[in-house]
Amino acid sequence: MPGRGISMSKSFLRSLGEAGSLARLVNKIFLRLLKPSLLCERQLSTLEKNVVEELRYRWFVERLGETECVTGADILEAFRRLYGVRNPNLILLDLTYLVPKSRESLLEYLRTDWTEGIRYILDTWDCDNYSIYLASRMRLITGWASTVTLGEVRYEDTWELLGYHAWLTVYYEGGDGLAAEALEPQTDELSRDARFRILEDGGWRTLVYRPVESWPQIIF
Repeated sequence: MPGRGISMSKSFLRSLGEAGSLARLVNKIFLRLLKPSLLCERQLSTLEKNVVEELRYRWFVERLGETECVTGADILEAFRRLYGVRNPNLILLDLTYLVPKSRESLLEYLRTDWTEGIRYILDTWDCDNYSIYLASRMRLITGWASTVTLGEVRYEDTWELLGYHAWLTVYYEGGDGLAAEALEPQTDELSRDARFRILEDGGWRTLVYRPVESWPQIIF
């Protein structure tokens, strides 16, 4: 039907006007969502659903507390330190970025995220798709910046190239400056030294994630 989902219902707009705080508004909307009779009578419009999501995101950010504002230069330096690369092709599209105030805030967000649960499909939904989706979703929900990182994965013991890969570099306030860690979006594993352990042929081996300096690394 033309125009379906473009305008909010009068009752929904009235609830927006009556709400005295974000918390009360969120409660009103979620109570409505939880009433089966209302859902049977009429599904929420697309725009109303989007508003619900936006309010949930804001509530999540409020619960996590304040974020830190850092510069592109801070991001670049943290990226260099993590991977030991001199001149990464880091594409900085903004002057400043928001990051979580602590590693625990980042971990709390990851505990609520479901990106790692999406089924892997080779060449359709694989490493780059996981990375872009997680980076975009985290930016939308929290405002936090991360870098979709493209590079090599090598065995630490032999330095043999396992393959090329996409993952995330995430940032947070580390107490004595901006900290960066590698994040594997298919498992939600974090690493302070960009190394991950895997079980292979009955034994544990360590993989080293390293960006290719000439390849673009995009901050979301």
